[in-house]
Amino acid sequence: EASMRDATASRDLGVLEYAISSGRQVQVASKILAKYSAKLRFFQAEDGLKGALSALPEFDFDTLLAAYNEGKSVGLEGDLISEAEQLLNMPGKLQRSFLDEFSPEEAGGSREEASWYDNPQYRVILVGERPEKLTISMSIKEATLLAATKKGKGSRPPSAHVAAGEVVPLETVAFALHVVSMEPQEAKQGGLEALSVCETEYDPSPKVLSFDMKPNQAYFIVPSLALKGMLGKYELVVHQPCQRATGDLLCAVSKVDLVQTQLMALLPRMRPAYGELSREVTQSRQACVALLKFATDLGLQDNERVHLAQTRTLQLDALVRAEAAKAALQPDKLRKCLSISRQCCVPPAVVQKYEADLIKMTYEKELGAAIAAVEMAASAAVGENGDGINLAPVTAHAHGKLRAWLNMCLAIDELVNEEIVVKAGQLLAPYAHQEVAHKFALRDDSAAGRMDLCQWRSNPQIVVALEGEAPTVAAISLVRYAKESSKDLDEPELFQGGSEYDKEFDMFAMHVVRNVNEWPLGGVGVEYEVVASTDFSPEPKFLELMLDPAEGPYYVVPSAYNEAEEGWFTVSVVSAPPMEGVTSALDADVVRAMRARCRTVTTFKSKTSGGAYAKNGASIKDKKFKVGKTWMENPQFRVYLNWDHEKDVPLDIASLADDQIVTEATLTVVVATPIVDAALGVHLMRNKQCQHYDESVQLLPQRYHTMVDRTPMYVKTPEIYTNFVLNLNENVEEKGGALESFPFFVLPSLYEKAEGKVYVTFYSDKNIGIEMIDPEVAKAEEEA
Repeated sequence: EASMRDATASRDLGVLEYAISSGRQVQVASKILAKYSAKLRFFQAEDGLKGALSALPEFDFDTLLAAYNEGKSVGLEGDLISEAEQLLNMPGKLQRSFLDEFSPEEAGGSREEASWYDNPQYRVILVGERPEKLTISMSIKEATLLAATKKGKGSRPPSAHVAAGEVVPLETVAFALHVVSMEPQEAKQGGLEALSVCETEYDPSPKVLSFDMKPNQAYFIVPSLALKGMLGKYELVVHQPCQRATGDLLCAVSKVDLVQTQLMALLPRMRPAYGELSREVTQSRQACVALLKFATDLGLQDNERVHLAQTRTLQLDALVRAEAAKAALQPDKLRKCLSISRQCCVPPAVVQKYEADLIKMTYEKELGAAIAAVEMAASAAVGENGDGINLAPVTAHAHGKLRAWLNMCLAIDELVNEEIVVKAGQLLAPYAHQEVAHKFALRDDSAAGRMDLCQWRSNPQIVVALEGEAPTVAAISLVRYAKESSKDLDEPELFQGGSEYDKEFDMFAMHVVRNVNEWPLGGVGVEYEVVASTDFSPEPKFLELMLDPAEGPYYVVPSAYNEAEEGWFTVSVVSAPPMEGVTSALDADVVRAMRARCRTVTTFKSKTSGGAYAKNGASIKDKKFKVGKTWMENPQFRVYLNWDHEKDVPLDIASLADDQIVTEATLTVVVATPIVDAALGVHLMRNKQCQHYDESVQLLPQRYHTMVDRTPMYVKTPEIYTNFVLNLNENVEEKGGALESFPFFVLPSLYEKAEGKVYVTFYSDKNIGIEMIDPEVAKAEEEA
């Protein structure tokens, strides 16, 4: 600070400049640095102006102009300034000043930036036919940052970090002037094909450029800041040549209204909306199209603001076509227009309104076709059977399809033509009809996905029960209304999706199955036979089949292609009227299967752990029998007969009355895995008393546990189940056996070690407690 003060007093500019630079390095207070930096700049401006004037009577106009501009910017006054003004205003040179700014829309950055053409432009053209010299100058008056930035190269402020909106010291603001030319002279804006005429370097010093203007060309002056995102105010001075005798100007200067700026001004008037375009929107779109053509001619089609205008125009074009397709009742064309609208990012609310129109047209078309099919089938039946034989089963499929489309239309009954809905109802009146509306829902564990996924049987099941002995022809249809939803699934509703664009339908299918063996839990068991099925697609599903009461009951199982997809659906069963003298009845309802006590997803961890308890054929009664070395590393589940579900802990049996103690329960265990060619088995175990280990933490080594029950053999199947009976006194009376408080342990396992997921589901007739054992937690508890 002392060095700067002494250098100022002695007017030693070299020492002062060095002292200021050193002060920045040792972090002298910014106010002190700014004070001496201003004095240095003042002295430099004064010396520069003295030097330019000392060349009289021969002087360089551009040098004098630059020195004069710098002197004015630092507040220099007096004889030096007055003398310079007299010389600069000599006949033959007139000044035109532009006090302008780099706004957020016109802060395009340096020449290397793709957005450089967003900077302000000034158009200059010659009035006469003779080449003339033009001089321009520029100085920065104020600079601020649009966004916070860190210290960078050359063009950045010297501070380590500058906050957004903070004023930047002018001695650190790097800027430049460029001049480009375009042919012909009528060119209105500089573009990618413009030729560079002259330019300055990017630095903080005031800029002066001189160049020779030629006829039949348009010149564009482009000021720019080195740092993109920096805003600022500046003064641009154009020294226009004129006739010495008359004072007539020899060139014309004007600021360019950039095509990018004009396009952005049009965008608010071009908002996409449902319905025909208003007159204002249509006119704005036409103006936008013309400006886009101009921007393309300039090579600015990749400019960010031009691209936004292109997108908005494409959106409006897509909606014009969609409106035309809707008016012409052309659902296929409207569907294509909606696909284009999504690609153009038309607002979802607008697309959804047209989707509603599309669904209405599609449903009406399909319902009309289904009505025609039923009438044709009925006509054929009457024509071929003059003897009065009932051929109603022949038209069951047509009626089933009609019922499905009627259900779809009723879901949007405020839109669909009421006349055809009434006619469809009249045609269906003679046929027996059962209808069930249900939902895929994660909270009910009923969004399990397609059949090749392990939990397919968790999907909703509709049982079709037949009374009587006669087989019945039935048409079964499935209609799905909604995609997955973040809303409460209490009522069927179209367009419930939570994504940006809702599909009309997801991929879904329907299977009709029956159990091969008895399944006591209700619904579809592990061993079942597929009677009929459909492919996965977004369209409604139809199946026609002969249902035999002797082989039932039959279960209709709808499923989405992917698990965790939620939404409502309706299953309809239409049966033909019974033939004369034959009694039969049909009923359909949601299966009320036993609810799972526990359902978990875990893993068989690796190909080197787990494996079989014993290989098939091994005798566990053999005194030399040993359990598989790594068998106990399979997933383990702890099961208590008496469990406090509020506190989630085992109950103390000693504190319970006799009638409160659960002494026996039936436990059904279902194990499924997607592992290919897996052979599954399940074991029920219980620990004996042991002085060295806690018998309740996990299954103990072979000498300290007893096998209570198991599946007879390992079976190669993706899903296996078994029923266990849990008795509180199991192994209690044996010497050193279990205590009543000991839990049971269930271990699913593979015959051959493998890695992959395993789904384990428990059902029980008592309110027992089930815990999956975490090996790490169990180890910590055991050590404690």
